[in-house]
Amino acid sequence: MISFQKMDASHINHTLKELRSDAIGLLQDLVRIQSITGNENSVQQYLAEHLKSMKLDVDEWNPMRKDLENHAGFSDDGLPLGERPVLVARWKGVQKEARSIILNGHVDVVPVGDENAWIDGPWSGAYREDQVWGRGSCDMKGGLVSGIIAIQALQKLGVNPRGDVILQSVIGEETGGVGTLAAVLRGYRADAAIVLEPTRMAICPVGAGAASFRLHIPGRAAHGAMRKEGVSAVEKFYLIYSALQELESSRHSGYRHPCFQQEELVAPLSVGKIAAGDWPSTVPESLIAEGRYGVLPGENMKAAKSEFERTVQIAAESDTWLCEHRPVVEWFEGQFEPAET
Repeated sequence: MISFQKMDASHINHTLKELRSDAIGLLQDLVRIQSITGNENSVQQYLAEHLKSMKLDVDEWNPMRKDLENHAGFSDDGLPLGERPVLVARWKGVQKEARSIILNGHVDVVPVGDENAWIDGPWSGAYREDQVWGRGSCDMKGGLVSGIIAIQALQKLGVNPRGDVILQSVIGEETGGVGTLAAVLRGYRADAAIVLEPTRMAICPVGAGAASFRLHIPGRAAHGAMRKEGVSAVEKFYLIYSALQELESSRHSGYRHPCFQQEELVAPLSVGKIAAGDWPSTVPESLIAEGRYGVLPGENMKAAKSEFERTVQIAAESDTWLCEHRPVVEWFEGQFEPAET
């Protein structure tokens, strides 16, 4: 067994350079396997074979909803479970009581948007400008590959870890973290953990939370030629949206944390999707807006949601129509608690 502490850094750097082409190739392969959240099976099967080829002990299972849904950390993204495997690969340490570490990464990615906006296509895995391009190359198949290559490099150098190194390849991170929850409930623990998210190489011991919301705004339909006989849900949404912008500002005005700059937007409130109306010449009778509501580090999730809901209702009370036709706040999908170590 070679002692990691006694190893010269130049040996490690040299080995990593030797594995550079392997890292690029592995990342290209992973990017080329489409894995939008809910469709992670193929990429996990590919990774399972790769991790087994590294002589790691691979645990592969399909978590079921009944195993997770009663846990406080479960986020219901509406996607089925049962055929979406989670992978945990263990590089077993040589000392039973030695400290262990988890390297955690996810394989699911968000939708690609307008495919024509991609120079090479979202699933190309193209390598140019010293970068791999495609959906997930950064968030976060690249991070997962970095963990895998780190293990490969140490194996190549003949290092054997004292404690276990546990690599987790999880599903459903983008919509609430169901894969990591499944790994926790399966019993995987360690003395330390690194989540391999892209951070521009910064150490991030604290993270804001976020809650996905759906806002229902009522209106009253009328022909556009008789606009004043209707009530535009779009116009009423603007009133609520303005109040939410003020909420975001007020929540940050007095917030201080040693890991963040004073003027930094730590927990943004963002509307990402709006749908209203069903005909160009009709005053829209309803609007649905979806977004993410940032939760400050150290803040209670329930209290944060209550403040959001209270803001919506106070804004509604300032409007004659909304007083009698109340907006409805719905919480769905990803509900990420803030965290700090």
